[in-house]
Amino acid sequence: MLDPFDTMVGFARIIHDETSDCDILYRLDERLVMSAAEYYDYTGVAFEKFYGPQFKFDGSRLTGSKTVIVHIDSDTMAKLLMVVKKVEDQNTKEEFWHIEIEALPFKESSSGHVITTFLHGMYYSQRAVFTHIDYTKNQYGGTDYIQKYADSVDGMPVDQYTVTRDLHYKICCIENGEFSCDTWYKLMIVSLGTKYQKLLNEILF
Repeated sequence: MLDPFDTMVGFARIIHDETSDCDILYRLDERLVMSAAEYYDYTGVAFEKFYGPQFKFDGSRLTGSKTVIVHIDSDTMAKLLMVVKKVEDQNTKEEFWHIEIEALPFKESSSGHVITTFLHGMYYSQRAVFTHIDYTKNQYGGTDYIQKYADSVDGMPVDQYTVTRDLHYKICCIENGEFSCDTWYKLMIVSLGTKYQKLLNEILF
């Protein structure tokens, strides 16, 4: 909650207050997504850099078509991954960026599985707007996750995602509108745990 007496969780409050004239979709179950206008069920209750450049929305620090940034929390060894991919809109021929953020907790053992928070946005730098922001959970088998986290030369790269779409579970998204960098930042912060919020701020500021 952004406020102890609020009636919505943080991400929903930001979407409700700061977006208009766009599509809002919430996950109901593994097959069904419906419009926010048809569904409402929220209740309230009383730096350390690893590698990659600082991220700037002017694109001045981005290298090539893909930039990978990782920061790590030295106390918990949790990592925050940011990947920025430059692509071209097939319809308008305008350049835009996929901005992906994933929270990577430290795991000692390869047993079991790991579920991470994955946040994705589509940013049009010439207009300084996002047209799509989504919140997803990724699931990895323990062995794959250990390799991803390690990001070793001979293993799985840190920016490789789930092996099937079934393990990439979208919770909600906003799209077909224009959203400010400030709204994007607020949605990122309320979707991440405290240690990952700190790492995101290191990357951005």
